[in-house]
Amino acid sequence: MGCLLFFPERTQTALRSDVMDSMLYVQLAASKKHPKFASLDKWNETWLAAAMSFGWMLNASEHVSEPLKADAAETIWSSVRRALAVSVTPAELDRAERSLRQTCAKPSGNPAIRLLVGQVLEQGADHVGRAQTVVAVQTGFIDEQHNLTLVQLHFVTRQP
Repeated sequence: MGCLLFFPERTQTALRSDVMDSMLYVQLAASKKHPKFASLDKWNETWLAAAMSFGWMLNASEHVSEPLKADAAETIWSSVRRALAVSVTPAELDRAERSLRQTCAKPSGNPAIRLLVGQVLEQGADHVGRAQTVVAVQTGFIDEQHNLTLVQLHFVTRQP
């Protein structure tokens, strides 16, 4: 599962490194035991246990499973933004979106974007042979008090 982390602009380098290192180890622990695109529930359980072993504390959790409306024009970012709107300021969400747009403006030359795509998207076929893409991504914001607000999106898109 791909993971995007956003930090306040004036965050110490050591804190950024500590957070990113712990998230990397948590991701690796979960991915070693369970395939992220096939066993999401088991992957999540392992991920949470690993996160807690690194000192992260769970304050709240919510699980929403719902189909998109047939005429919905959602993007991955609009879904992330909607999910985080209650916990992250609009200014921080805007700053993150600008940063993503700048980074993605030249994706072919950015090895980090290529790596992220490989961790977020899996293309294949469903049980009847129709083309589908599985999307699995976590997006997190670290606030000034070093709290992590994280949303995880997992969905399947199919071409008609």
